[in-house]
Amino acid sequence: MSSRTVNTRRTYPPRLPANRAPIRYKPKPKASASRYARKPKASASADNSKITIVQAARAYPRGGYTLNNSLLNITPSYAFNYMNPFNGYGSKPPHQPTSLGNFLAITHSNAFTLNTSTTDPLILIYMPSVRGVYQLLLFNSVSGANIAAANIASPLYRYNASGTETKPLSVRMLRSAMQIQNTTENQKIAGLVKSVQISSPLDFNFISAVSLDVTTVFAAEVAQVVNSHSRTVENTAQQYAQKVAQVVIAPATSSSYNGYGDHSFNPTLGVGSTQLTFSIAQNDMSMNTQIFMFMPTSSVNTYSIKLCSQNAFRFPSNTTLGQLQGPAPPAGATFAAQMAAIHEALARNPDLNFNVQE
Repeated sequence: MSSRTVNTRRTYPPRLPANRAPIRYKPKPKASASRYARKPKASASADNSKITIVQAARAYPRGGYTLNNSLLNITPSYAFNYMNPFNGYGSKPPHQPTSLGNFLAITHSNAFTLNTSTTDPLILIYMPSVRGVYQLLLFNSVSGANIAAANIASPLYRYNASGTETKPLSVRMLRSAMQIQNTTENQKIAGLVKSVQISSPLDFNFISAVSLDVTTVFAAEVAQVVNSHSRTVENTAQQYAQKVAQVVIAPATSSSYNGYGDHSFNPTLGVGSTQLTFSIAQNDMSMNTQIFMFMPTSSVNTYSIKLCSQNAFRFPSNTTLGQLQGPAPPAGATFAAQMAAIHEALARNPDLNFNVQE
């Protein structure tokens, strides 16, 4: 046997006999066009040629936009749900940009019914900024006559009527919303409802110091605001009958929303006290004012209205409720920026979920 070393290493391609055709390797099949083919680029148009600030901030985080990454997900829907006390019943109070000391957050709800007029429009004004037992007025838009039994809608009314519960020293609104539904029989449902949320105060004018009737001039001015405001929304009574309408009240100004104001809770229940609290709210406006105008109907329509709010109360320290007060939520620049973005988004869409329930 020969001692010659055999080379076992194989070479490619293998050496073939001279009389044999070479092996032809098949190329790799092309990818399926439906899976890998590049889609044709859409033609430029008014819709896809513009880039939103959110898209720009994500694509160019250092391209000059000041939008914080933590604020990119704050959509109008998120802001609406965050500031909606109906969704967060019993939830923790919103974060604050600055410390407000100890307080007790309490959620309150109240409901009443409203009957439309067959002759004149009725105006409903809800002012969460009023730091008294009256926050709501309903009056005839032509005569200015106040409609009784619809005024008491404030979370402070319970403390005024109770002789045993400790009355709060001060209060401020954290969240507030309204639900409205037409409960009239189907064959009688009719009419139109106009609504608008304003961030400027109203200059109330009552006919006298002993009456809650407003002057005809003031009634006409409010009606003009509703009819001419650029943000006025019109809905039919049928829409209110099919589902529950829901509106969230947005803060008017950050400084007023974050403070308790210069005036404490007014526990007095009377005409003079009511006029005073509405007057004070003109300069101490923390939340927007919501106005509804119910147009006249051939037959009376009935609306069920429910108010819900979360409030920050301060009670005396030497009382049981005062000892239950907790510290304010964490403060910081990030929370301040987030709350500012939430308030801004909500201010643009206070009635985002007009129909929220079947």
